[in-house]
Amino acid sequence: MTKKRPRRPTSSMGSRGQGARAGSSRTASSAGRSRTGSTSGRGGVLQGGRPRRAGGTRPSARSRRPDVGVPQPPLLRSLAAGLVAVGTSPLLIVSAFLGAFALWLIYSSTGVVTPGVMGQLESIPPMHTLLDVDFFGIGSRLLPAGGILVLLGLIVLIRAGLLTLWLSILIPRIEGHTPTDDEPRRPPFGADTFRLLQTLLAIEAGFLVVLFVLANVVALLFGQLSIVFGPLLLMYFLLYVPVVAAAEALGPVAAIRPAMRAARLRGPQHALLVFGYVIGTLSLLLRRYSPDLAVTPTLVTWSFALFTTFVHLSVLGTVVHRWLSVREPVLAVDENAPESAAATSGLR
Repeated sequence: MTKKRPRRPTSSMGSRGQGARAGSSRTASSAGRSRTGSTSGRGGVLQGGRPRRAGGTRPSARSRRPDVGVPQPPLLRSLAAGLVAVGTSPLLIVSAFLGAFALWLIYSSTGVVTPGVMGQLESIPPMHTLLDVDFFGIGSRLLPAGGILVLLGLIVLIRAGLLTLWLSILIPRIEGHTPTDDEPRRPPFGADTFRLLQTLLAIEAGFLVVLFVLANVVALLFGQLSIVFGPLLLMYFLLYVPVVAAAEALGPVAAIRPAMRAARLRGPQHALLVFGYVIGTLSLLLRRYSPDLAVTPTLVTWSFALFTTFVHLSVLGTVVHRWLSVREPVLAVDENAPESAAATSGLR
């Protein structure tokens, strides 16, 4: 018979000490976790958001949107560059005068052309699209459907051809006056001229369709004010599209994104240019004229039309100068977009 080894009495103080030590360690560890969670990464409770995930947080849509970070160029400097470029180019002036005469011949097929319409025949796109939409509306009631469509297509073709010539002259001339361009690039010439003509032809046709639809939609909401809101919206967001397509050899769709990004740069200069140009053009276009106008414009009317044509060309040169001043940072955003997208996908 074996004797049982007597048990050592457990000390209540020891157990309480061990429990206290264990409890203090648990408390310390939990406190350490809470301090770590509240201070690490500057997130969590202190910022009122959720704790950071192990793989990193997913940036929001606003933080993923690229920022150009440059202001708009001064408006007066661009206006001066446009005036100099147009005033020192005889080919620009002669082609603009011939284009105004050709457009007047087509417009006169639907009746007498008022001095206000003649003064805006060669306004910059998409402002002159308002005249083309009005011409189509009047001509559809006076001419056969096939005839008015042929005339409208001829107008769009003339506008695209003139715009191709003008931008091919203005871009290299103004590039020499743009201090931000160290390596000036010439616009498409030779074999690329036909491709540029096709691009600008598609842009002109797109402006025509969009403004026709937009004018009818806005008319349901604002009535007669649609004649202001339609061109104003197109001018504000899509003013740079033809210039971007010509200067950067982009297609009609590809030119929309950098053109809209350039229009939304910091500063009020773009809004001042667009609002001033639209209001000035519409004030001449909607002015009441005498109903006894002669079918053949007088010398005074032609002088007024040629002067306003020179102003329109100068504004086009202004738009070219403004794009050339900001194109490098604007296009750099698209070049850096794949890298930022890859970095974002790596954080997910």
